[in-house]
Amino acid sequence: MFLRVLLAFIMSLNVVLAGPAVALSCIVSDPVQTFQIAANSSQNYSVLLGQFDFNKQLLPDREHGPEQAAVRIPAQFQGLILSRNGFVTPLTQQVILQPSCLSIWCGAIIPDRRVLAFVHQEPDGSWQLNLNECGGTFYYDPSRETLEKIVTCMQGGPCSPDQ
Repeated sequence: MFLRVLLAFIMSLNVVLAGPAVALSCIVSDPVQTFQIAANSSQNYSVLLGQFDFNKQLLPDREHGPEQAAVRIPAQFQGLILSRNGFVTPLTQQVILQPSCLSIWCGAIIPDRRVLAFVHQEPDGSWQLNLNECGGTFYYDPSRETLEKIVTCMQGGPCSPDQ
């Protein structure tokens, strides 16, 4: 009897001390959908294809994320900018990376990896890439098909995520 009571007590402590399980659930975004959102935004967006070079140590970490989320990380973009002719115009541009955090989850990007990025221009003329917890402002290693869809959208052609 004593053993049953002790086991019940230990099991109840596990439930109380463990607390609720917390997870971040994100909806997977689509680059074409992101293009549509950017095109309909009141902000000026540019679509970039290339790499960002920056000090990854400046990104928020899980332990201190919320306190670090206000940091603005300077980055150098090297690649191409989208025009009606496609991704044909070379661009080297200073861009501010702006991570945001929700609890322990923070937006991040891997430096020097090829991405398709949706960067907006701030009123002061600076360019900024928002790095939110669930992504949706950049896409790693976009396929040729994805890039063709984005160019078609830019040219005013059919532009829906399911095409």
